Amino acid sequence: MNAGPKNMKITEAAVQDFKKAEVSPQDKLKRFRELQQATDNDHGMAFIKNADGSAVIAIQSPSKDNVVALKTRISEAQYGEILEKILPIPETQSMLYDLGMSYANRTPIMLEGGTAIGKTYSVNRFAELLYGPNAKIPDFYCNGQTDVSELMGKYVPAGLTPQQMGRISEYLKSDAGAALKAEMKRDGDFSNQALMERAALELKLPVQKGSFTFQLGVLPKAMTGTMGADGIMQETSDGLGCMLHIQEVGMAAPSVVNALLKIRGDKGKLAADIQVHEDGGRLVEAGEGFFLVLSTNPPGKGFKERFEVDSALARALVWKNLPDQLSATSMEKIGDRIFDCSKVELRPDSPGAIVNLNEHTQLGAMLGEVALKFHQLFQDKLRDGEPGRKQKIPVTIDSLWKVAEVLQNHQVPKPDYSGVDFVATLKGAIKGIYIDALRDKPDPFGSTSLADAGKATSSLGAELMKQLETILTSAQVEEISFEGRKMTRMKAIEILSDRAFGGGQPASAEERKQSAEETRANMDLEGSIVDLEGMLGASSLFDDLKNVLGLKGNNNK
Repeated sequence: MNAGPKNMKITEAAVQDFKKAEVSPQDKLKRFRELQQATDNDHGMAFIKNADGSAVIAIQSPSKDNVVALKTRISEAQYGEILEKILPIPETQSMLYDLGMSYANRTPIMLEGGTAIGKTYSVNRFAELLYGPNAKIPDFYCNGQTDVSELMGKYVPAGLTPQQMGRISEYLKSDAGAALKAEMKRDGDFSNQALMERAALELKLPVQKGSFTFQLGVLPKAMTGTMGADGIMQETSDGLGCMLHIQEVGMAAPSVVNALLKIRGDKGKLAADIQVHEDGGRLVEAGEGFFLVLSTNPPGKGFKERFEVDSALARALVWKNLPDQLSATSMEKIGDRIFDCSKVELRPDSPGAIVNLNEHTQLGAMLGEVALKFHQLFQDKLRDGEPGRKQKIPVTIDSLWKVAEVLQNHQVPKPDYSGVDFVATLKGAIKGIYIDALRDKPDPFGSTSLADAGKATSSLGAELMKQLETILTSAQVEEISFEGRKMTRMKAIEILSDRAFGGGQPASAEERKQSAEETRANMDLEGSIVDLEGMLGASSLFDDLKNVLGLKGNNNK
């Protein structure tokens, strides 16, 4: 965090001077430069306290040629807490700046990009910068079955608690609820009121027949709601309004899209008010703090059931087309953050929580490097989805967090219980989180026929596990430099594992020299065998020879 007190003092005057009409353009330009200097840090942001006790968050553009300042109610301490959650990568900074510009100008914004790009993550962090570290903004998830009444409002049986209404909502999403809808449509007695009443009766809830009250949907609630000190939106009729995030707009039903068209205001801004026709044309006026963010995956590219967004709605939005995946540099930064395990709790109750990786960051980094390489390999292999399955396997940063959780709390001991086998732990984590999600994978319970056995060895899952083995053990493809020696990642992990468990010290210069000579000799011998095998063709003789010599061979051949 580079935005320190010095910059804050400079920009305090800047913000105050911006409010004075008598300030000259030259002075304003000078203050603008000071704001840019305050945000010239890894995150591109700064917290600025004003003389009157108010505060703003300044966010710099990725190109560093512009800056936006937003009113916030958080404290400097809370800002530091939120900043700890935000990874300083270009994709996140770009989204935070774009969100800030749209928020300042009251223009609705669309974030279109891949699942793993961090759209929801960035929206949630932006909300925390405005409302506090515990902020939970309302959201609305679109799919082909989403009822527009959840967005705009509906009549509900009077006298029921929110918990009871939640039970009705879940029931109507179930197979039994779908059957009830179909039955009522066949009988010609289908209306929202009648459906809610029947659902309440099916659930044996205490509902008085014919007694209904109107309940606003999430959109008008956000327009007039008030964000409480606890970070939860309170439903009010005349509040400032707050952020609303509508996700997966590319899957929205036509009725939902038509309802969203109401948010179009003058000159590209959010509408000042909307009519809720479901409540007899009731007019709902938006508070000055209302802000709408929409997001979606791009159509096609393996994303199931995503379509082009309606052009009339698209014209009303500031549209930001984002990459399908994070850059390699950003992924490396994320891997460093995850696999230092400082954010992964070591659970004393877990039998496998043996070595605290937070205290052995070099080991964590080595394991993370392998996990990250495999993650990117898996992502590239399944970019267009898995053959034979419409659903695209979601691979996100959360997948890496799950691997780190296993490495920290579910470690596998060596067969002789002399330490922890972190290579086996890593393989198990990757298999459980990535490979087991595949349909085309080896049968975990064994094949029943020779044909099945042959398919298992050529499956996508088996091929990916071979690639993992190559990352770990191939001297020719994935050899690394470790403490002045050339070795495989597996060997480096084993050395670091022994040290973490309490055995072994860093090698001396003489030992490193001897090991390097042995490694070069083995590589030369292994290379000669591979060349010979290539000339004469594959033969079990060569496999036997390599086994005798203790060589693993090139797994990538």
